Parts: sequence; structure tokens; C-alpha cells
Amino acid sequence: MFSPYNQTDKNGIIIHLKVIPNASQNEISGVIEDANGQQFLKVKVTAIADDGKANKALIKFLSCEWGISSSNIEIISGKTNRYKKLLIKDKQCFLSSFPIDKK
Repeated sequence: MFSPYNQTDKNGIIIHLKVIPNASQNEISGVIEDANGQQFLKVKVTAIADDGKANKALIKFLSCEWGISSSNIEIISGKTNRYKKLLIKDKQCFLSSFPIDKK
């Protein structure tokens, strides 16, 4: 099984997300799985998906939630899609604040 947050590369940790914009509150609402068995961390944000507003809100929310600087979070794919890949550049800080499934 593929975990949404178990990929690493030389630049950091890659996390797969499904983002729900225009939600009633910002929250990480769990892990979902697609038909191929790939897992995504499901994140809801209150911002609308217009002109990058939801992406900015996503980065701000996750940086606060995980206790890392927003400059250490980068959307590397899916900027105009609900399915995104994030690169977390500060591995050590992230690993100390977020449980990683090493299976």
C-alpha cells in the first residue's frame, strides 16, 4: 500500500493530497484511497479555488498545523487540480512534528 507521505527525495518529503476548497473549516480530514490503491491526505480549506487562493490557504494552514515555515512547503504538481503533490523541504522539522507511516 502506498502511503500519502512516505516518499522522500534529495530535496525533502513528498506528500500526496486531495484538497477540498470552499469548506466550512480548515482541517486535515484523514487519508483516502483511489481505485489504484494510492493514498492521499485529504485536506479541507475555506478559501475558494480562484486565482491560487486555495493553494495559498493550503500552505498557510499546513505550515501552522505542522509547525514549519510556509517557505518549506512547495506545491510541485497539481496547482490547478484538487490532487496535489507537496514537497516539504525541512525533513527534520516535519518528521519531528508529524507521524510518518514507514510501512
